[in-house]
Amino acid sequence: MSDQDTLKSLPVAVVNEEFVRRFSRDSDPLGHWIVMRKFAPFSNGPWPMVKLQIVGVYRDVKNSGMRSETVPEIDLPFWEAPTPDARMAVRTAGDPHTLTRAIATTLASMQSDLPLADVKTMDAVVSDASARDRFSMVLYGTFGILALVLAAVGIYGVMAFQVAQRTKEIGLRMAVGADRRQVIGMVLLKGLALVGCGLVLGSFGALLASLILRTMLYGMEGINFAVLAVASGTLLAAAMLGCYFPARRAAKIDPISALRYE
Repeated sequence: MSDQDTLKSLPVAVVNEEFVRRFSRDSDPLGHWIVMRKFAPFSNGPWPMVKLQIVGVYRDVKNSGMRSETVPEIDLPFWEAPTPDARMAVRTAGDPHTLTRAIATTLASMQSDLPLADVKTMDAVVSDASARDRFSMVLYGTFGILALVLAAVGIYGVMAFQVAQRTKEIGLRMAVGADRRQVIGMVLLKGLALVGCGLVLGSFGALLASLILRTMLYGMEGINFAVLAVASGTLLAAAMLGCYFPARRAAKIDPISALRYE
């Protein structure tokens, strides 16, 4: 399309790749004709039908937002379907911020009363579109870190209490010949088995949660195994510490005193 495409010229249009995939997959769309209602925003009556020749195909663009699905699109030359307002994109190899004044000067030379508003770089457009996702990411990440800390503290407390309850058992084992290393190893192994079961179930829960978050956060492809590994390692370390320190304290107690422990 060019400046020669006006209301008096041959009606033409360009379509996106999704249009080709749906309606012209088995043939070259260039040169084909399509019939649609003519875009006439200033008309009060029903828009008339118009026959357009396809002269080009362009790549898919998500005009309705990053989360939107790609839909078939038909674009017409501006002078064939003028609108009250229009958006323009300018490609540059340099800093786009330096072109704002040059673009405004060029538009003013074409039409002095033509307003220029809402000038943004494409990075700013993408940033504005993903602002909600960034806020959600920070919010969920903060809650996730707090949940991880609370879980680690809770696991430590539960495991420490469980080992403290076994002080008499530890004293009995030491009284019949078990040494401190054996006692501590036994406690750690049982704690590891218990925590291992919890980590397996928690991993399945994290996988299900990631499937839900994929529908809420743009660009999230799946579960982040690095984050899962850090969280699992933190909880495992908290559980092992919750087992080790109480077991070590109990192993240092005299067997007779441990047997009397209530």
